[in-house]
Amino acid sequence: MTESTPVRDHILKMMTHLNEMEVLGAEIDGETQIDIILQSLPKSFEQFHLNYNMNNRDYSLAELLAELQVVEGLFHQSSQVHIAEKVSASKPKGRKKRKRQTDSTKKVNGP
Repeated sequence: MTESTPVRDHILKMMTHLNEMEVLGAEIDGETQIDIILQSLPKSFEQFHLNYNMNNRDYSLAELLAELQVVEGLFHQSSQVHIAEKVSASKPKGRKKRKRQTDSTKKVNGP
């Protein structure tokens, strides 16, 4: 999975591959399926993977998909906050532009 791929698409594709393997005769238990999927995720999901292992979580594939979508949503919120902070930090503060006099205002107000 690349960082730009939606996690939902990736997990559904992985689930399809796992189902195909079972149809072909492979016997892969649920925990191993989860581990395979977690190993296929990019580094941005490393903290999720660590929490999963440390807290001895037990997800079905559907539950894993839901949890990963929540985490992905948090990534997007976090990146939007960082972008907003960068934009607001790049704006000049306390400076006001002085209006230029046009030819018509010079004639009315004088030199």
